[in-house]
Amino acid sequence: MRVGKRAWITACMVGLASVLAAIMSMTIGHASTTGITKVALTAQQSAQQSALSKYLVKLKWTACPASVAAAPFQCTTAPVPLNYAKPGGTRIGLALIRLPAAMPKQRIGSLFINFGGPGGAGTTILPGRATTVFSHAIRNHFDLVSWDTRGTGLSTAVRCFATQAEDSGY
Repeated sequence: MRVGKRAWITACMVGLASVLAAIMSMTIGHASTTGITKVALTAQQSAQQSALSKYLVKLKWTACPASVAAAPFQCTTAPVPLNYAKPGGTRIGLALIRLPAAMPKQRIGSLFINFGGPGGAGTTILPGRATTVFSHAIRNHFDLVSWDTRGTGLSTAVRCFATQAEDSGY
């Protein structure tokens, strides 16, 4: 699949938006604590939480199909908006894989791993690299989670153009 100029620009814009959001959250955390600022921050945080609620889903992890990975790996599919500008619109599925922390009572959290790309399927790569890339200390205390990006591996295929002719003409 050929990546066009529009797709590249879109990817850059998404990345820039993520960086700006991170910077804004750091700024908010260190803002002045005057009464006016607190009210503004509370309203802003409330608006952010309301906007993010459209994206929150409860994932149900189950044993992976044998063709993907053996236990203790677990798999699920996360429904995500096809178009993030329309979060209530059509959804597609992103395939995820998880290696639960080996010491669940001492679990610290989850590490989300994207092995790079383009087009690498995390559901294929994580099972092969979990024990060679991540130390026992990491695997003991963290769930390792990876995914197949849009249009790759077990995630929903992406169709950028209505016809092959439109795709070829781009």
